[in-house]
Amino acid sequence: MEGRSVGEELNDPSLAPEMPIDGNRDLTNLDFLRTVAVLLVFTGHLSGGMRIRGLGDLGHFGVLLFFVHTSLVLMLSMGRLGLQGGALYTSFMVRRIFRIYPLSILTVLLVVSFQVPSTPWLPGQAAAYSWHGWPGLFSNILLIQNATRSGSVLCVLWSLPYEVQMYAALPLLYFLMRRFPSPRAAVFAWISGVAMAGVEYFSRSANFDSDFLLLRYFPCFLAGVLAWRLMETRRRLLPA
Repeated sequence: MEGRSVGEELNDPSLAPEMPIDGNRDLTNLDFLRTVAVLLVFTGHLSGGMRIRGLGDLGHFGVLLFFVHTSLVLMLSMGRLGLQGGALYTSFMVRRIFRIYPLSILTVLLVVSFQVPSTPWLPGQAAAYSWHGWPGLFSNILLIQNATRSGSVLCVLWSLPYEVQMYAALPLLYFLMRRFPSPRAAVFAWISGVAMAGVEYFSRSANFDSDFLLLRYFPCFLAGVLAWRLMETRRRLLPA
């Protein structure tokens, strides 16, 4: 997930303001969403370690909220970079790569070196260390586990490949939304994302693990894009 708070991301002095947002109220709402997501993920992991059934899906839902939140915040950040075209894409990708890869690579190497179980908080066999082979190791280093269908050496790394792939697509969506600024275009993009994810799901083979579907979480990221577009046109009825 992102290493800085919403306030730090949006108030970075290197980002030139471009789009009006309702300052503190928007940041408060985004920080609240982030807090809820963190608590849901924590509760989901804690319930597994304490063998409490029925709460595991809360953690997954928290990650989905993170996908929406991250996409929205990054769209706001791109709007403040003051760049266009290839310069914006390059600057954005370089920032993302150096934000996520150094720490993730270090984590993967430490997990493999010390043979840390994929889910160390679970008791018994579920917490046993498993070697994924050299292809699996390189897939985890490059964060392409969902494309190579390799397991994550540490289970919480599963979401990072989807985020990295979202990084590659997000500037293109930003260009598209600037080209077609109507909220209807953002709604159409979200509906198209849902349709593409649905086609991929229903066209998969019988033995294909749905956890490795590449477009599975694309609608979540597009929901963040839609929220970003609505922030420019919608009047807030309630305070933060």
